[in-house]
Amino acid sequence: MPAWPKLERKVHKALADPGARVRRVKSRGKVFWLKQRERPSLRFRLLKGDPARNFAQELRALRWLAEQGLPVPDIVAEGPGFVLLEDAGMPVRHVLAEQRDNPGAQAATMAAAGRALAVLHGAGVAHGRPALRDMCLRDGVVRFIDLENTRVVSAAVWANPARLRRDLIAFAHDTFKELRTDGPAARAGFDAYRAADRQGVWEDTAAWLRRNRWPLILTRPLQNRHNGRGRDFRAIPMVYGLFTGHG
Repeated sequence: MPAWPKLERKVHKALADPGARVRRVKSRGKVFWLKQRERPSLRFRLLKGDPARNFAQELRALRWLAEQGLPVPDIVAEGPGFVLLEDAGMPVRHVLAEQRDNPGAQAATMAAAGRALAVLHGAGVAHGRPALRDMCLRDGVVRFIDLENTRVVSAAVWANPARLRRDLIAFAHDTFKELRTDGPAARAGFDAYRAADRQGVWEDTAAWLRRNRWPLILTRPLQNRHNGRGRDFRAIPMVYGLFTGHG
């Protein structure tokens, strides 16, 4: 941890408080994020597995990705059950909401997000859940957070690209869910990914979706729902339209 006594006191105070698992800590005009290990419960273990193992996996991912120069926040300090991270910026989801009246800015944001995901995939890394809320923008650079599901795919990644394919589908689905249209901003993100995709992940994903249309067919009765989950289902035909031309 930097030799900032005030920051250290704030971190220790936050660790002593059993409240929120992720806290914003500010010192000397800089913002940091303190993340603690989940407190285990039966429900949590059933849904997400062992919290200690998940936390250790996230720390390993953060360290390795930072060593490779990949877009993640730097670790400022760590200890038993906690890690203090530099601020990665505002989640892309929130940035897009603030840019709602500025299509050009939205397109630039999505292009940065698409490039960042392609860079991650180019290193053989699957984020596991690259939703726009887990991608943060600061100074024009998108960094990834919430890395509990991140995996470095094996050296035989291109013979077994399922994790990267799932990543790209998740990114496309969440983009359509948030933007609700296949407009210029969404296209900027996808075009940026394709331009930086050196491993053929896009083509592999398109081929897989052409062979597997059952998610599209099975969810058709739900795609016109207007409740809270309706946006999830309505994004599915847009994903198929993007990759196969038929949604």
